[in-house]
Amino acid sequence: MSCASAVKNLAGAIGAQLDTGITTPTPHYPPADSVRGRVLGRLIRGAMMTTGDAWRDLSTSRLAAVVHHLRQCGWAIQSHSIIVRTKDHGRDARIAEYWLDAAQRKTLGEAGRKYADLASQFERREQ
Repeated sequence: MSCASAVKNLAGAIGAQLDTGITTPTPHYPPADSVRGRVLGRLIRGAMMTTGDAWRDLSTSRLAAVVHHLRQCGWAIQSHSIIVRTKDHGRDARIAEYWLDAAQRKTLGEAGRKYADLASQFERREQ
């Protein structure tokens, strides 16, 4: 079952629990050796990422799609636009920069640290 399906299936259950203060499901960890896992590992470690970072470091040009999937899986990934100078005539371009919400990072504890460490090991193998 995809994360999107799981989130939709949980909507009724979550709606029933809103009175108790529960508003989101527990985030799902993708496989640490996947691109999604390696992106999540970096975000858990506190990194801020752009598509350029993902292209250069993880060989993927689809960071926005990865972030969309992770958000559907319950991760509180934040973003804002930044302006960068391009190499073609120095024009300005607006791109997204992503990071994981600090409050969510704090709640992950030892499990989150271990996951991030595992994901970083897969990054080192590919370089």
